[in-house]
Amino acid sequence: MYVQQRESRLGRSWTASRAVGIPTVVGLLAPSVALGSGWPYWHGHTILASLAVLMAVSLGVAGALLTFGVGSQKTGLALITAALLYGLAWLGARDKGALPLLSEFAQSIFFLVLGVGILLHGRPRFESRLEWFWTGGAFVVLVVQQAIIIAVTAPEDLGYDPDVVWPNLGVSASATDSWLMLASVGYGLLALAFVAVLAVQRRRLHGTDRRRGYPLLVVSGLFAIIAALIQLPIMEPGSSLDNTMTARGAQGASAIMVPLALFASAIRAKWEEQTLAWRVIRRVGQPDPTSVERALRDVLDDPTLKMWLWLPTWGVFVDDHGRVYQQAQAANPQHDVSKFEIRTASEEPLAICTVAAGVRRSVVQAAIEAATPAMKAAQLQMEQVEQVRSLQDRIMEAEQEGRRKLARDLHDGVQQSLAALRLDLRRLMRNAPQNTTMHQQLFESSERISTTINELRDITRGLHPPTLSEHGLAGALEEAAEGLGGQVRLNVPPQRLHPRVELALYYVLIEALTNAVKHARARTIEVGVDLKKHIVVGRVTDDGIGEATVTLGGGLHGVDDRVRAMRGHWQLDSAPGRGTSLTVEIPLSEPPL
Repeated sequence: MYVQQRESRLGRSWTASRAVGIPTVVGLLAPSVALGSGWPYWHGHTILASLAVLMAVSLGVAGALLTFGVGSQKTGLALITAALLYGLAWLGARDKGALPLLSEFAQSIFFLVLGVGILLHGRPRFESRLEWFWTGGAFVVLVVQQAIIIAVTAPEDLGYDPDVVWPNLGVSASATDSWLMLASVGYGLLALAFVAVLAVQRRRLHGTDRRRGYPLLVVSGLFAIIAALIQLPIMEPGSSLDNTMTARGAQGASAIMVPLALFASAIRAKWEEQTLAWRVIRRVGQPDPTSVERALRDVLDDPTLKMWLWLPTWGVFVDDHGRVYQQAQAANPQHDVSKFEIRTASEEPLAICTVAAGVRRSVVQAAIEAATPAMKAAQLQMEQVEQVRSLQDRIMEAEQEGRRKLARDLHDGVQQSLAALRLDLRRLMRNAPQNTTMHQQLFESSERISTTINELRDITRGLHPPTLSEHGLAGALEEAAEGLGGQVRLNVPPQRLHPRVELALYYVLIEALTNAVKHARARTIEVGVDLKKHIVVGRVTDDGIGEATVTLGGGLHGVDDRVRAMRGHWQLDSAPGRGTSLTVEIPLSEPPL
């Protein structure tokens, strides 16, 4: 125990020293490189020296804090690299040997690395081809084009001493002017493309991330445009060394706000993540599947978020309506979403969440971590609900078996006996004198028995229609529609389904159909069935008076019980004067036969 506590203290000490020490070291190293590169040029240029130190410090410290403290590690490394490159870019002030050549490439790569770091802010990698295209274009404009500029210009054209190391190809002055003009256009287009990519990035962000992206977009965009405009005057042949270095200092001064904006954005994002826990707990309240899902939606500002809880007894993920994960996805396909699989400390499945792709993964993970205890409580509650649902399913199965047995008994017993009795009466009628009281009584008794047989046949069909077993859902619904006249239009595929699914869907559609005929005063009724990959969708629509409601003990209340027992979902739309539409979705426990 003592060793563990000691190791824990050592770990905290290392974390604290790293968070404080490394930014301090980098903060001292970056300006040292800048001062060393420009020495002794800085003796006569104190303002430029101050700006260079300030720029190097802001880049280096912000980069170190992002790398070892909060924010995007890759952006932090890019800022540290940019700080060192910016310092090396001042080697040109020495104007000796190969230092100006190294300075030009350091300056170009500085812009490239800083731009990539800004684009990577808040994400582990590029998320679109547009970002990759800009990076490739930036490499061509800033590095390849810089190499060509050096090759087609003399060092004195850019303000350097003619004796420095410079691979001049000796091209004509007109060719040099043309290429420098083309390079100026390239810088401008690259800056505008950078702003456009940042704008597209911000549009893909979600909720608070999008709002937080405005300052960074404005600051980075202004820096890119100002840097391109400052570059234009020194792209003309004959520029002096002072002009070149002054332009470099102005570009550095315009970029000072970029690392500060990046660091401020990272701090704000980290603060939002730290406050997620109490926000989630406050919004959940009494934990159940619906309240947990609603809390995550509110905190992450994502109305499309969906959550499925793992039920160990059944080995499936279900949502708050009891719909299984794969089946619900097939019914409501979602695009551009990120899936998060949540597990317990013992690596047991707990839940699956789908979140809009624009929401930062770190924020989602923080919210899910805060909601995990509530998810566990909701999982237990869902487990109990599913046990009740399973019991209800078994009760309905037993009820249906009783219906089938009663239908067989009525058909094979009572109905057959009545048919035999009718035959006996008709035989007696043939032997009785015509136009007598006895003949009339026998005829009336025979007719009453025929009526009773028809009523028994209707009762038997209602208990369990034989056509459903013989010809499936399409045949049973067609038989029912024929008895209602020509006002019913059917669109039912002939494919057979699992018997339990067929039976449940038949009773639901017949209930809705009966209500439309008896109460809605509809002129036309449409019944449709649509088979999908994991579900079957049934729909009954009429043009009647509407105003259908679910009442306790009513037929539609029975629809709710039956659909829920099948892990299904149903919806009733019945506005006054606009007809009624009942839609039911039932998972396919077995594929179509």
